[in-house]
Amino acid sequence: MKKKLVGIFICTLLILTTISISARPINPTISKKNDSIACPGDDDVWMKTFGGRNFDLGTYATETSDGGYIVVGFTASFGEGSDDIWLIKIDYQGEMEWEKFYGGKGSDQGADVKQTSDGGYIITGSTGSDAVGKQDVWLIKTDENGEMLWDKTFGGVEWDHGYEVEETSDGGYIIIGDYGHTGGPRGDIWLIKTDSNGNKLWDKIFGGKGHNGGASIDFTSDGGYIIVGSSYVPGETNSYDVWLIKTDENGEMLWDKKFEGDNSDHGCDVQETTDGGFIIVGTTGYSHPYSNVWLIKTDSNGEITWDRVIKGFADDQRGVDVRQTVDGGYIVLCETLFDNIFGFNPLIIKTDNEGNREWAHIIIDFGNDCLFSVEQTNDKGFIFTGYKHSGLKPDLWIIKADSDGSFPTCYNKARTGYNGFYLFQYLFRILQRILR
Repeated sequence: MKKKLVGIFICTLLILTTISISARPINPTISKKNDSIACPGDDDVWMKTFGGRNFDLGTYATETSDGGYIVVGFTASFGEGSDDIWLIKIDYQGEMEWEKFYGGKGSDQGADVKQTSDGGYIITGSTGSDAVGKQDVWLIKTDENGEMLWDKTFGGVEWDHGYEVEETSDGGYIIIGDYGHTGGPRGDIWLIKTDSNGNKLWDKIFGGKGHNGGASIDFTSDGGYIIVGSSYVPGETNSYDVWLIKTDENGEMLWDKKFEGDNSDHGCDVQETTDGGFIIVGTTGYSHPYSNVWLIKTDSNGEITWDRVIKGFADDQRGVDVRQTVDGGYIVLCETLFDNIFGFNPLIIKTDNEGNREWAHIIIDFGNDCLFSVEQTNDKGFIFTGYKHSGLKPDLWIIKADSDGSFPTCYNKARTGYNGFYLFQYLFRILQRILR
């Protein structure tokens, strides 16, 4: 009887797999440029992968003034070192216009890029090639074609990372990152302000006791900054808490709030909202396999107005990125993991202005596929970047979706609807119980 039930399960799984495969284009177009694989679509909906024989990924993508997109990440397939920062400029249909690599013999990784007021780009990340310590924050300024104009490094004796960068009203730059990361527990949140040439004007370190890490920064309407990360102070907190910090224009802390959820909690992204408050996404109960996405809305003083714990899509789901959308709601980027069978898969949720779900999609595939950033585009659609296992190694992955989250033909609703994922989950649970 057990063998019969297992057989039924396998047959059902094969049927579902066949349905998934049929959603793929039979002959995807292949570009000679960096072995790019393009998913057929149109101007509003498309998918691209770029990569070589080794690990390649995108960390952030945003729309540029010409209607195209700029993407930053890092590559182990191209460049000089074990990893190099990879900057890619694509047009509105995802076709590559140019690419640049920055790095030396060590490990160099890009985390964030923004177009600057002069039409060029500012990049932050980390470098192990020309570091004072084990790894330093790296700031790179380029012209509109990606040619490096200057670069600066900031760091101590341990691992230091830059996560986000923004151009400031005086033409300088503000960077959020980690300081003194030991490779195990986190170090401190590090806020760095530079002039227009990347020279440090001031820096602020938040932490001191315990383990603290900065993840995201945004401008506030009063000229200051809002920062989110996580903090664990032994003897004061039971585990990591989401840490929200408000500063003035000089980086002086005005107030801070810590939010304690279920077990270990981490803040991943923050944005000021149109009402002057803040939206935060992170993870609560960060202990595989039972993490959940935590969406928190606060007022201008950091007091919670509402919060939503998003669960039920898989055993393990974690918040990655959040943006307020033009309709006043939110687009929430997450990752899911179900029993290590499928690996990580992207979960994309659209909510209304109270955090109630309007739609959700899981991009289901075998192997680890992750998206790290989302931005709403001028056509009210969305641009995502991360990595996808196109073969044995991941490739840099870019997806353009429309305003209701529709994906290109190779990831249509039959493939991304979360109801199908529940069926997979249910069948695997049955098999697990049979085999016990």
